[in-house]
Amino acid sequence: MKRIIYMLIIGAAVGCTGAKNNDNSDTAVTVQAINMDTQAVQEAYKRQVDSTYKPAEDKPKPQEIENIPYFRILTTDSVYVTQAVLKKDKPVMIVYFSPDCSHCTKFLDELKPKLKELSALQIVMVTWIKYPAVKKYYDDYGFKAYKNIIVGTEGDDLLVQQYYKVKETPYFAIYNHYGKLIKVFDKVPKVDDLLAAAKKA
Repeated sequence: MKRIIYMLIIGAAVGCTGAKNNDNSDTAVTVQAINMDTQAVQEAYKRQVDSTYKPAEDKPKPQEIENIPYFRILTTDSVYVTQAVLKKDKPVMIVYFSPDCSHCTKFLDELKPKLKELSALQIVMVTWIKYPAVKKYYDDYGFKAYKNIIVGTEGDDLLVQQYYKVKETPYFAIYNHYGKLIKVFDKVPKVDDLLAAAKKA
């Protein structure tokens, strides 16, 4: 039984798209533990004990995420911010990522030369990874030069992760200047596709 629960927890982890983690260090185990989606574990248990139970959808319906979610993140300025800091008349892009995700890093390397094309958007980059790794990521990519980008960690709260039911990173949700959802990318998009969607916001 313990083995079943363990496998359920690992299977519910938020992963980097298509990544194969060969790191057997304590750090890797810690990250996996933080990543776990407790709702998925609970649903798996209910399937075992209730034959009439119907599991939740793997992906949220558009109407369930049509509004910008509540978030509380510790930013690289060492302060907590919420969605209340966002300007009401500007489009928003929520990015769920991981600093140690190779696909996130590769995509950002491709996107960075075109980041100025996203200057009209308020970009909120959210992760669950601990603050030191987030701060290093922020500094390494020179995000300080982009006033429209906020980077922070939600830690163990996982409110944003659960709102979107994020299974893989990076994950993108784009909202127009009315705060309504116009596009979701739940897998790594092409840079041009992301830019095209952002321009419609």
